[in-house]
Amino acid sequence: MDDCTQTGVGGTHSDAYYDGDGGSCQWCGAEPNTYVPPGVYLHFKGYLYTVLGTVLNATEDHEMVLYTRTDQTTDTSMYVRTIEDFTSTVDRDGYSGLRFRL
Repeated sequence: MDDCTQTGVGGTHSDAYYDGDGGSCQWCGAEPNTYVPPGVYLHFKGYLYTVLGTVLNATEDHEMVLYTRTDQTTDTSMYVRTIEDFTSTVDRDGYSGLRFRL
């Protein structure tokens, strides 16, 4: 098993770190899809993004991931996704795996 990102040694905090019965992370105790640590992530299409942290969607009262494009200095846009979407898997264009990897 890979190390949990909450230990600061890499990997992604995804279903791979859970005990398989819907329980918490074996390394840090976090519940599935509830934590995305700040850092640089690789998108499945090959782009780099920096997660700045999580923000609260005040109208729907849930946390979202705030991130920006890292590998393109002219794009200063900031983006948000739900934690569930950010940590989800995708299956398209010949790729099947995590949407973002640390």
